[in-house]
Amino acid sequence: MNWRQFTVALVQALAWPSVALVVLLVYRRRIAQLLGDNLRRLKAGPIEAEWEQVAEEARATIETAEALPADDEPTDRVTAALNAARAWADSNGAEALQLGWTAVAWAIDEWAESEYETGGRRRRLAVANPAAAGVLARLRQLREIGMREGYELTPQHSQDFLDLVEDFIGLLRKQTKPSRDSGKDAA
Repeated sequence: MNWRQFTVALVQALAWPSVALVVLLVYRRRIAQLLGDNLRRLKAGPIEAEWEQVAEEARATIETAEALPADDEPTDRVTAALNAARAWADSNGAEALQLGWTAVAWAIDEWAESEYETGGRRRRLAVANPAAAGVLARLRQLREIGMREGYELTPQHSQDFLDLVEDFIGLLRKQTKPSRDSGKDAA
């Protein structure tokens, strides 16, 4: 093999990889865009399915508990937290989840104060309103899924979470208050 044959063989060997490299460089954004969504879905597939499953369970629980009678209008700080969360939902999903969870915590605090209860609020919620307690557990799961390292929280997930938070707060507000006299008579 002489130098000419070696050069021809080298050019033939490097021709298709160099063409592929040029095509990749020219169309890199479009290729990244096409592959990006699919790769994200592949990476987050089980987590995505888990999110949808927990969200569906929370929706089903809320739908079955909708028959409870209504109580009061939402208070200012809970509504403000929900409005702030909705404002962040499209641009910063993690912040929207945190604000939505803050609204949940404040709604539970208000519910507990209205029931003159200070300790063991989740346990009392489970006794007084098992449907709301189930939704609370699922909301906690959704918050943990959304806040996981590496999980790409979409604006739709943020909106779903905030819709569920709003429905949960509605469940707390619709719950009929138990008779407070029965607890005082037992003492």
